[in-house]
Amino acid sequence: MKINKNTVLDIASSNPLPCEICRPLILFLLAFFCHKSPKKVLRILFKIQDDIVKLINHVGMRYEGGIHPKHRLIHYHDFFTNKISKDENVLDIGCGYGAVAYSIAKKTGAKVCGIDYNPIQIAMANKLYKHQNLIFEIGDGTKIKAFTNISTIVISNVLEHIHDRIGLLKSTQRIVNPKRWLIRVPLKERDWSIGLREELGVLYYLDSDHKIEYTVDTFKAEIALAGLRVNELHIRWAEIWAEVAL
Repeated sequence: MKINKNTVLDIASSNPLPCEICRPLILFLLAFFCHKSPKKVLRILFKIQDDIVKLINHVGMRYEGGIHPKHRLIHYHDFFTNKISKDENVLDIGCGYGAVAYSIAKKTGAKVCGIDYNPIQIAMANKLYKHQNLIFEIGDGTKIKAFTNISTIVISNVLEHIHDRIGLLKSTQRIVNPKRWLIRVPLKERDWSIGLREELGVLYYLDSDHKIEYTVDTFKAEIALAGLRVNELHIRWAEIWAEVAL
């Protein structure tokens, strides 16, 4: 019988075991198979680790009132807001539920348009975030339309979800013609276990929908193939934060 993970989460949330019982019980159950082949055990443990991380994210969003705690804790919004001025027009591609777009509009006074292909995300963005300089639209970043007078494109944790990333960068630069891009992507080289996961054939991406997770070299190579150059690059919280332009 296939067990739905969301059902398990719902059952666990409504019938919580005391914390002092949960941890020893989990360790006790895991100990039963740890004598098996190290490769087999590691593959299982890595998959369990992924499930636990999903659970941490799920509970973390409840803890933060529906928004992921990373928005507050790692201060990545500041990378964007510190670089954008009041007189700019900003396009946020893949804006999700709009947290970054809202921060930019609120803190800088710039005019911001956030687009996302998911109508549920856009509906949530419009519900959560109101500002006179902020609008949200349903839009596919891989099939970009013309926008007028865009000075900066923001693309935060989006490129890694796209198959044809170079095509997206090229076509958007040609159609929208921004002066620069502010880009945030996940770093592959974030932990020694990533190499072991890759060796064992276990998913090492942070998200199963990711098509790539970057090294500094692969990031620079893709930017160059898109006909752009990296003006500034920082490594923060196992991510690349970069400013890119023609």
